[in-house]
Amino acid sequence: MKSDGLLSIIIVNYNSRELLKNCLHSIQSTVEIQEVEIFVADNDSLDGSVEMVRDNFPEVEIIANDSNIGYSKAINQAIRPSLGKYILILNADTIVMPGAIQTLLSFMENNPDCGVAGPKLSYPDGKLQYSCRTYQTVKTTLFRRTFLGRIFPKSKVLRDHLMLDWDHCSEREVDWLQGSVLMLRRWAIDRTGPMDERYFLYFEDVDLCYRMKIAGWKVCYVPQAEVIHYYRRASYGKSLFNRDLFVHLTSMLRYHDKWSKILYMAKRCMHILKFPSRISLDFVGILFSLRLAFSLRESIGLIESKPLYPIDIYYQPLMVFSICTLSIYYFMGLYENKRHKSWIDRLFSISKGILISCLVMILFHFFSEGYQHGLVYSRIVLVTFTIINILVTLFIHQSIHFLSRLLWRHGFNLRRSLIVGTDPTAIRIGKMLSAGPDLGYDLVGFISLPKNSKKPQHLQIIGDVENLVEICLRERIQEVVFVNVDEHFENIVLPLTKFRKKFINTRIISNDSESKVIDTRIKDFFGFPSLEFERGSYYYLTLGLKRLTDVFMALFSITLLSPLIFFIYVLLKVEGREVFFTQKRVGKNGKEFPMYKFRSMFDDAERVKRHLENIVTEGPIFKVKNDPRVTPVGRILRRYNLDEIPQLINVLKGHMSIIGPRPPLPEEVAAYDRWHEARLEIKPGITGLWQVDKERKWKFDEMVRLDIYYILNWSPLLDIKILIRTPGAILRGTGFNG
Repeated sequence: MKSDGLLSIIIVNYNSRELLKNCLHSIQSTVEIQEVEIFVADNDSLDGSVEMVRDNFPEVEIIANDSNIGYSKAINQAIRPSLGKYILILNADTIVMPGAIQTLLSFMENNPDCGVAGPKLSYPDGKLQYSCRTYQTVKTTLFRRTFLGRIFPKSKVLRDHLMLDWDHCSEREVDWLQGSVLMLRRWAIDRTGPMDERYFLYFEDVDLCYRMKIAGWKVCYVPQAEVIHYYRRASYGKSLFNRDLFVHLTSMLRYHDKWSKILYMAKRCMHILKFPSRISLDFVGILFSLRLAFSLRESIGLIESKPLYPIDIYYQPLMVFSICTLSIYYFMGLYENKRHKSWIDRLFSISKGILISCLVMILFHFFSEGYQHGLVYSRIVLVTFTIINILVTLFIHQSIHFLSRLLWRHGFNLRRSLIVGTDPTAIRIGKMLSAGPDLGYDLVGFISLPKNSKKPQHLQIIGDVENLVEICLRERIQEVVFVNVDEHFENIVLPLTKFRKKFINTRIISNDSESKVIDTRIKDFFGFPSLEFERGSYYYLTLGLKRLTDVFMALFSITLLSPLIFFIYVLLKVEGREVFFTQKRVGKNGKEFPMYKFRSMFDDAERVKRHLENIVTEGPIFKVKNDPRVTPVGRILRRYNLDEIPQLINVLKGHMSIIGPRPPLPEEVAAYDRWHEARLEIKPGITGLWQVDKERKWKFDEMVRLDIYYILNWSPLLDIKILIRTPGAILRGTGFNG
């Protein structure tokens, strides 16, 4: 029966014929059936529930499933065709008391910031049922699921979790509400998503309320509305083989896998351990293959007449083989997450790597000292080792892939993802990632782009690109896929630079990405060419190495240039000027610091600045052609960038790095567009990418793009390239003044 659009009621039923009948009768006596639409989603009940509803309640729409698909999936089945502004979810074992539905509706209408509301629940004997609780923690789980709860039934842990120190007679905001009776705001559901179908039963209500809370919606307890609930804890039993207990524990683990902050950080940092662990496994496989091949050769010693050298003789060439093989695996991409790669592809890749390494090992042996003295390895051992190692390595890689897929199919260890963009390509990718967990992705939703009026109504758009970083941290996102964002590069560049520090993987799928600032390999993403920025698992390690290098180079440079520093000091004193000039600059994350220079201008240079002519501005940058404030000695210092030498002190103090974007003035930063702020994501440097260019005829936006290129593609090798080009820039007089 279709309503006028105000309320949709959804009941999930499984073998609860009489309870369902009583529930529907209570709804009939509470509201006018013509004012609401009622759905009953039946999970293949065998007690005649479907026939009972059809015979006694013809106005109710039946969704009859041919199997038990779970509570969450059945709820979503009914949400999709429903039309109500509000959705009331009921368990079949509830009795709605008079006025309860109208009270909840009035509350939702009067509180537009409330996404979920729940009534006061009572047992059939009138005793209060504790239906609102605080979020479950590890400590709470121990008391709820072990003997501790029986020994200490009045412990503070349980009292706080069940909110026992409150009379449950007043309206209040809570963490979550028991899912037996929930009224949902459709607009909130559209923004946060329906029930998570990975929960077969239990914890789907906790998950829904948590998503509502982090999205800014309130979860409210409304005791003026009362519902009787024939509640029993089916998962609570003494037997460890209780099926409901197993389902409950599985759902609990799934919830913590999805929302635990500790697990989220662990997943984001997983590359730190994943790469060395997989290399270690392959190395153990190589050692095992040699040992097995050698044992097989020993077992046929009576047949083979040639002497067999001890296994220790094989270890030297084995190390060469291992280094070569593991390096080839790495460059062939065998340690990457190619989730759709078949075992045949892996077999060919592994075979290719091992055979190439065998050739290298043979060449090594040919030129070794042992070969010159007549040392010849057993060909049976070498051939057997090669075959065994191919099979063992394939087994290791396939086992890892199998275990990963097994976890994904059961809803564990999925990579929570966002898609930035709402065009047809983005929608296609979204449908593919949402098709099932076999791909290992959990698509949270879509992010809209500015000036994009074409936003399909059916998409779950959870925010805009301006708040992308905050949304990613809030929703525990591990990967962001940007789709056709070329026209919006200025909007995505700030999140791109932040994601590397946040250990969030990033992909750009586009026909024409911003090649000026992106220098990474094109990889296949389920049939779409993508530019991938790996999460910076080693970011802080390499940052530490960069800091050590900066300190060493600063100390070395100060020592090497000490005669020149003394000479400049004497010149400035003879000229009658202060030797050093301190200027406020903006560093990493917008933090201001004092930057040091040799003084190259008259003492009142800043005061007369506003009276100058020939001022040139490029964006927020202030420059003066033939600046009259520059002293004769200062002109020489500036031409060869010698006035920047004191910034080595800034490097030692940690304000700056040797290489990085030049530090801007506070007034320049105040005039920045939002995307310009991306250059403040790392420490500023004395020299940088655009400073060592031969021409240096860049406009401000182009200089920022080069700084962003450096940030996105930073590596020790890139620093070395810039450092090599710096002396030439200084001698040409086109160095890094600024």
